[in-house]
Amino acid sequence: FKKLFGQVTDHLVAEDEVLVVALDDVNYLFYDAEASDTLYSLLRAHEAHTGARIGVIVISSDPDLDVIAELDGRVQSVFRPEDVYFPSYDTEEIVAILRERVKRGFRDGVIGTEELDRVAGLTTETGDLRVGIDLLRRAGLRAEMRGSTEIAGEDVDAAYEKSKYVHLSRSLRGLADSERLLVDVIARSDGEQAGTVYEIFREETGLGYTRYSEIVNKLARLGIIDADYAELEGRGRSRELSLAYDADAVLDRL
Repeated sequence: FKKLFGQVTDHLVAEDEVLVVALDDVNYLFYDAEASDTLYSLLRAHEAHTGARIGVIVISSDPDLDVIAELDGRVQSVFRPEDVYFPSYDTEEIVAILRERVKRGFRDGVIGTEELDRVAGLTTETGDLRVGIDLLRRAGLRAEMRGSTEIAGEDVDAAYEKSKYVHLSRSLRGLADSERLLVDVIARSDGEQAGTVYEIFREETGLGYTRYSEIVNKLARLGIIDADYAELEGRGRSRELSLAYDADAVLDRL
């Protein structure tokens, strides 16, 4: 990385250019505890490579993440961004976006107004536009398999049973082996106290409690699990770990 980064900064200096780096879904770097190191390398590049100029744009899809507060002090001192807030799409905006996708992907008349409104409604419920885009694709494929040139309501409802797990599938694909194993343990021990889950996890991986706790926090922030504190009689507070999705859906995608 250092060699490649050095070549990039050398080019910037030689050509008197400015590099703008856009980190989309930067929240995932925070979940992996890599955000501070990544930003520090970019924002301090001019110190190791005199004359290098790099600007950074970060985009977070986690509304609960306070980007500045979560960064190391060494990064906070040099990263002074202007905040731009993008509110969630409302139903009318979702319909407009999906209608544009329909125009680009289907022939005229393939999906009616009622069916498109159904797709938009399901998309709004999940709060994830990617669900709606995937739902259109799956519903179209299902109609085609039926030998129909039109998407029916039953195609939308059947396709939604898979499309509603778009976020889950994406999140699981990005996990390391030890993180996937912990998800598997939680799926098979749903509702158990964190201590019980940890003992199984430690036996399987040999990893210590600190790493286990980091993974639990990451999975909770990704929305894969719920990690709630509960009062145990005579033992104080303990975390209860449970899946945020149906266990079979999770296990099928691991």
